[in-house]
Amino acid sequence: MAVTTQSRLRAYEIFVSLFIAGVLLLQAATLVDRYTGAGLGGRKLWPILSYLMYDDPHYEGETIQAYYPLEGTLRDGTVVQINKEDLGLSFWNYLHLGDELAKSRESAVNLVLRLYKKSDQLAELRVTTLPLMITRTGAAYKAPQVVRTIPLNNVDIPPGNPESAAGSAATPSGQKERP
Repeated sequence: MAVTTQSRLRAYEIFVSLFIAGVLLLQAATLVDRYTGAGLGGRKLWPILSYLMYDDPHYEGETIQAYYPLEGTLRDGTVVQINKEDLGLSFWNYLHLGDELAKSRESAVNLVLRLYKKSDQLAELRVTTLPLMITRTGAAYKAPQVVRTIPLNNVDIPPGNPESAAGSAATPSGQKERP
């Protein structure tokens, strides 16, 4: 018996319908986990998007941590801003680096020391926060606050990577960034 075009079309429709139903079931599982804490995988279970679709709501007067800008104090007492261009990092890798430094991860400190041109003059690193406050008219910046101070008195500066000296972007784990 020959397979007709109409039966192929019907099989295709069934396959597409089952795929859509599966995606919707996975979405429903994230909702159940979000509101009940059932441990079904939650935010990591969302099959399509890599960002949090169901983050907690924020209300008027609440403070949100926008990101963690870096400051350095040189041995002569001068305070310098260390931005993503100084390190040769993309915006997202710089954002992730601030998170890692706020947790005092040694690999993140070593990355800053390896990539920052004046790292031999640094006495300490400061991770600050640039908080936003939710208001009726939108978000408003609050005064920066120091989250963590990392003294560098007895820290050995890791040997420079020739690729990083050429301006290649690296991730906080030390790996090159994908193009």
